[in-house]
Amino acid sequence: FVYIPKPHALQVVNHRIFYKAAHPLGSSRYWNFYHHQVSRALKSMQLDLAVAEGGSLDSWSEVSHLLGADKLVAHLHGVTHSSPQLDHIYHSVLAISDYVRRAWLSTSDLSQKAAQLLPNCIDTTQFSAFPAHKNERQALRTSMGFAADDFVVIFCGRICEDKGIHRLVDAVCNISDPHVKLLVIGSPFFANESDSPFFADLRAKAAW
Repeated sequence: FVYIPKPHALQVVNHRIFYKAAHPLGSSRYWNFYHHQVSRALKSMQLDLAVAEGGSLDSWSEVSHLLGADKLVAHLHGVTHSSPQLDHIYHSVLAISDYVRRAWLSTSDLSQKAAQLLPNCIDTTQFSAFPAHKNERQALRTSMGFAADDFVVIFCGRICEDKGIHRLVDAVCNISDPHVKLLVIGSPFFANESDSPFFADLRAKAAW
């Protein structure tokens, strides 16, 4: 891990001045000082590959210029469309699904091989199908209001429209079998946001 400290106001102002001067000359310097600091940190590393995770993909133009677009990969966690600018920054992407991969390729001039499929995965050896003891499993179910013969569907993720949780709630509400239950684990935006209007509407629908 390399910690990038929050810049001082004077550093930001100086960077904006350099950016304004360099931009007309075609410099790769990015307007955000944070990304410029990342580029400086990478200069001392001999990297075979760098993966950009989330955020504004076009913000890594300076890193692409430093490493070369063939060494910078965009990891697509959701539907993302390309552009001539992004094709210039990244010569390849990793997509979590074939749908995401095809959405990128439909707007990219790069070859089909430039977008590779890499589904999200999990180390299943870290989990067990059931708690060690049957009584422990039943106690856990009871503590959450589930009966022994309930069929429990679990959603684990951010509680937001993008994840489609409202569609899942609608589907479960339309199931006539009272023993099919839905357990939702998550928050609107990790630990930074514990509630939202969307989440409140969802709870009201589930209670109904």
